[in-house]
Amino acid sequence: MVLPFSTSRSRRGVFGVKTRLLTIISAAMLAGNSAFAAAPPPMPSWSGPYIGGHLGYDWGRTRVLDNGVLTEPGAPTNGAVGGFLAGYRWQNGNIVFGFEADIGAANLHGTGIPVPVFVPPNQYFVDWTSNFRGQVGFIILPSTLFFISGGLGLAGFTFQDGGTGNKFGAIFPGYTVGGGIDHMFTPNFIVRLEYLYTDYGNKTYEVAPGDFYNAAFTAQTLRGALIWRFGP
Repeated sequence: MVLPFSTSRSRRGVFGVKTRLLTIISAAMLAGNSAFAAAPPPMPSWSGPYIGGHLGYDWGRTRVLDNGVLTEPGAPTNGAVGGFLAGYRWQNGNIVFGFEADIGAANLHGTGIPVPVFVPPNQYFVDWTSNFRGQVGFIILPSTLFFISGGLGLAGFTFQDGGTGNKFGAIFPGYTVGGGIDHMFTPNFIVRLEYLYTDYGNKTYEVAPGDFYNAAFTAQTLRGALIWRFGP
């Protein structure tokens, strides 16, 4: 009678040990799953070189002095602009530094204020623009970067005198400042929305002996860009 009772107690002891082992293993698995689920996703990298294309619209203004007299306070000189960009970035935590260059073909045109009868108004044209800028960015979401920029702006500006019809072209150098938002859809593919203000300075043209025109040009640009970042 003692043997069956001892065997029964032994079986119950083995079953209890197995039950405790299963409980410990299940708890460990649940804890591991919870820790894995709670771990935040790795922050994507913004570092490295990139290239892209941009397309937008310029709202420009041309200001003209005729022998020192203001004759054109701000003729609208507007049009589309689009081209290519390239740059490089370095990331340090949530802050991103970089530099970028772009160039674009432009189709900006402006018409001056009508002058006395039988004399056509002046015409203003911009055929291309370019920017060379430094950037500072702030990661506001893991895949979204807000940045500000500033540097050199260039424009191919042409002034056409209404009286003579003669055209005078020149490269206008100035400064540009702006900001934008980049959103990273994949580690390599980025979409951008950007605003720029550029003061291209001014040039003086001698349209006739003793007749000097000074033209100044500024522009506001709103553009989008598609960017490919190289690297992991």
